[in-house]
Amino acid sequence: MIIKKLELKNFRSYREEVIEFPTNTILFEGDIGSGKSSILYAIEFALFGLGDMRGETLLSAGKNKCSARLTFDIQGKEYEIYRSLTKKNRGIVQDEGYILHDGKKEYLSPSDMRARILEILDFRENVRTRSSSVIFRYAIFTPQEEMKEILRLKPEDRLQTLRKAFGIEDYKIAKDNSKLVNDEIKTRIRVVNTELEGLDKLLSEKEDTEKSLDIYNKKLAALENKKNVLSGELDSIRKDLKELESVKTEIEKLNSELPLLEKEYEEKKRQINELLEKNNGIKSQIEAKETEIRKIHIERPTDKTKDELLKKMDSLNETKEKKIKEITKIEARIENFEKLLKEKVCPTCDRPVEPGEFNERLKRANSRLAGAEQEMENLKMQIKETKDVLEELEEYEKTREEKERMIEELEKLKKELEQNSLKLAELKNRMNQLENEISLKKSKIEKNKDVFENIEKLEKEKREIDEKMEFLIRETGSLTGEIKTLENLRKKLHEEIENKKRKKEEKRELEQYSAWLSDHFMPSVASIEKHVLVSINNEFNSLFQKWFDMLMEGSDINVRIDENFTPLIEQNGYEMDINSLSGGEKTSVALSYRLALNLLVREVCTSMKSNLLILDEPTDGFSREQMSRVRDVLNELKCDQVIIVSHEKELESFVDHIFRVEKKAGVSSVAEI
Repeated sequence: MIIKKLELKNFRSYREEVIEFPTNTILFEGDIGSGKSSILYAIEFALFGLGDMRGETLLSAGKNKCSARLTFDIQGKEYEIYRSLTKKNRGIVQDEGYILHDGKKEYLSPSDMRARILEILDFRENVRTRSSSVIFRYAIFTPQEEMKEILRLKPEDRLQTLRKAFGIEDYKIAKDNSKLVNDEIKTRIRVVNTELEGLDKLLSEKEDTEKSLDIYNKKLAALENKKNVLSGELDSIRKDLKELESVKTEIEKLNSELPLLEKEYEEKKRQINELLEKNNGIKSQIEAKETEIRKIHIERPTDKTKDELLKKMDSLNETKEKKIKEITKIEARIENFEKLLKEKVCPTCDRPVEPGEFNERLKRANSRLAGAEQEMENLKMQIKETKDVLEELEEYEKTREEKERMIEELEKLKKELEQNSLKLAELKNRMNQLENEISLKKSKIEKNKDVFENIEKLEKEKREIDEKMEFLIRETGSLTGEIKTLENLRKKLHEEIENKKRKKEEKRELEQYSAWLSDHFMPSVASIEKHVLVSINNEFNSLFQKWFDMLMEGSDINVRIDENFTPLIEQNGYEMDINSLSGGEKTSVALSYRLALNLLVREVCTSMKSNLLILDEPTDGFSREQMSRVRDVLNELKCDQVIIVSHEKELESFVDHIFRVEKKAGVSSVAEI
C-alpha cells in the first residue's frame, strides 16, 4: 500500500490542504502542536472512520463540516476514499462517503465503507466492529501515546492482539467454540440420560395395551355382526314403510281433494241453473227488440248531405244580406229623387231640377226595387225550404241512429246468449269430469282402506328393532371409545418409545461427537496453533533482537520474547523489569517490537507487500548515537514508503523527502522543503 495524496478541509487545525506523498522515506517535521500528527489521524480516519477517535477532536473549531480525501495505491490499483463529518443537533456524525476506483464512484455508509476498505486491504478482521483496524494500529501506524502500550498488555491480551494482527485468531476462536460446543454436547448427554429413564416400563405397558386392544376388537366385531343383521331387517321394513307411506300420502291427498271436488260439482250445478234462467230472460229481450225494430220505418228526405245543406243555407243567407243592402240603397235613391222633384232645386249646386228626367229615373228605380223585392221573396222561400229539409234530415238521422242502437243491443243480446250456451256446455262437460273423478277417487280410497293399519304394524316392528339397534350402538360406541383410548395410548407409548430410541441414538452420536472434539479436533487445533505461533515466535524473536541490537549497539542489555510474545529484558544475565529502563531504552524496545510486528504482518497480508510504515515520534528519548542508528534501521527495512512524524532535526540527514509543518494563527500548513 502506497499513500499518494491527502486532501483536508476543516480537519483539526487544517482549513484546506493538499499533500502529495512521494515514495521512499518522508519526514514531517515541525514544532510540537504544529499539526504533524493530525496528518496521520486524517489518513486513519479516511480509511476506517472515527474508530476510537471523537468527532469533536477532528472538526475545526467554529466549523460545521470537515472532510478527508485519501488517494492510495495497492499493487498498481489506485483508489480514492472520501469521508466527512457534519455537526448536527445530536452531535457530530459521519456522513455517507464514497470509494472511487476505475472511474466508478461507489457511495457507502460509514460502516459499509469500513467493511469495503478491509476487503480492499485484505485485512481479515471483524467488519462489524466500529473500532479502527487492529492490523493498521499495531503493524502500520501507532499513535505516539500508544507506542509502548503493547508492552504493558497482559500476556493473554497481547497474544490475542497478535493473533488478530497475524491473521491466526481463527485457531483460538475454533478452540473456544469447540469447548463451548463440547460443553453443550455434554449437557445435552446428561439431559438425554434423564429422558431415557423408564424405557423398559413403556415397552411392557405397550405390550399390555396391545393385548387389551385385541380383546376389545373381537367384541366389537361380534357387535358389528349383530348390527348388520338388524340393519338388514330395518332396511326391509323401511322399504315396505316407504311404499305404504307413498300410498298413505296418496290416500290422504285423495281425502283432502274429495270435498273440494264435490264442492266444485255443486258450484257448477248452481252456475248451470243460473245460466239457464239468465238465457230465458235474454231470449225474451231479443224477441221484444226484434218486434220494436220491425216497427221503425225511415226514408231519407234528400240525397244531399247535412254539410251540403248547411253550406247552401249559408250561401242563401249571404245572398239575402246582399239583397237587403241593395233594396235599402234603391229605397234611399227613390227617396232622394222624390225630394228633388218636390223641392225642384238641387241642394248641392242650386240648379233647377228637370222633372221629366228625374221622373224617368224615379220610375226606373221603382222598377228595380220591385224586382229586388221579388228576388228577396224568392230567397226567403228557398231558405225556408232548405231549413225544412235540414230539420227532416236531422230527424231521419236521429231515427236511424236509434234503430242502429237497437240493432246493436240486439246483437249483443244474441252474442251473450251464444256465449252463455258455450259456457253451459263447458260447465256440463266439467260436471261430467268431476263426477268421474269423484267416483274414481272414492274407489281408490275404498281399495286401500287397510294401509293405515299396515303402517302402524310396521312402525311398531321398526321401533322394536330401533331399540335393539340403539343398545348395540351404545355398546359399540362404548367399545369404540375404549379402543380409541387404547389406540391413543398405544400411539402415545409408541411415540414415547421411538422418541427414547431416537434419544438413545442421539446420545450415542453425541458421545461420539464429544469424544472426537475432546480427543481429536481440539488437540489438533491447539497443536496447529502452537506450531504456527512457534514459527512466528521464532521469526518475531529474531527480528525483535535484530532491531534492538541495531538501536542499542554496544549495550549490555539483551532482549527476547517468551511463548506469549511478552518482551523479556536481561542485563548481565539477570532479568529486569521494563519500567526500570530509561526513556530511550523503552523506546528502543517498543520500536523494535513494532518493526518486527510490521515485517511479519506484511508477510501474511498481501496488501502490505508494498511496504508502508508510519512512525509517530519514533525516537522519543533517543540519544544522538541512537538517532544515527535509526538510519541503518530504515535502510535495513527496505520499505517502499516510510512516513515519519518527528520534531527531531537530526532525522533530516537520512530521509528522502522533508515536509515542514507550521501553524500560524491556529491554522496549520504543509510545505515540502
